[in-house]
Amino acid sequence: MNEPHYVSQFKHETLSLCERLVHTTASCFYFVNGVTNSYGHTLHNMEDESIPKYTGNFADIDPFHPRNFYGTKKFIVTCDDVSRVWNPANDPYFREFMMPQDIHYEMEVFLREGDQIVAGISLLRSEKIGPFSYADRQCVESVHEYIQYTFKSYVLPRKDSEAELLSGRYNLSPRQRDVVYLLRKGASNKVVSAELGIAMPTVKTHISQIFEKVGVRSRTDLLHKLYLSKNELSELSD
Repeated sequence: MNEPHYVSQFKHETLSLCERLVHTTASCFYFVNGVTNSYGHTLHNMEDESIPKYTGNFADIDPFHPRNFYGTKKFIVTCDDVSRVWNPANDPYFREFMMPQDIHYEMEVFLREGDQIVAGISLLRSEKIGPFSYADRQCVESVHEYIQYTFKSYVLPRKDSEAELLSGRYNLSPRQRDVVYLLRKGASNKVVSAELGIAMPTVKTHISQIFEKVGVRSRTDLLHKLYLSKNELSELSD
């Protein structure tokens, strides 16, 4: 079961727009939850297995992590904006995670709702292409307001409507809704654990509680009941 078409389409189109503006080696779109952890990653030119590796081993040392910019007004961050001296060869995040993927430079683009970072875009470059320039930054800045407006006007309200229905009808907690979202994408327990930064037993407990609240016994029944049989979700699910 894939995520709603309107979500995946927005994510892919946004990454494609950024890639047309600035030369990239790879890119990623992700959502940010209330405790500033990323989830729901969509990758261009990166291997899927890089996400559990990132969330499990490198998120805590990522200089571009949203938590590092939560209290700021920044919406575009490059190597010049991170708190530590930039030297990829001596930085464990880049040396052990990024450089093996032929990535040396990063530009992070945050989408905000008020003071909260609710999504982000990672634009990534190889050493051969070189660092992002001031002109590259200006190009992305020129479309940031439009991307954020579209995201807040088109994607977030529909996601919020879905979340409100799940919360109101089935009393699912915010964390349980995160689990359901990942199950909808076809994520395994291991992927859910890595994406949300929670232990496997906790994942199993959440899934068991979700099944009990919704009144189902399997993932297939859960997704069918939540997304295929509810008139309220027919438009949301596309």
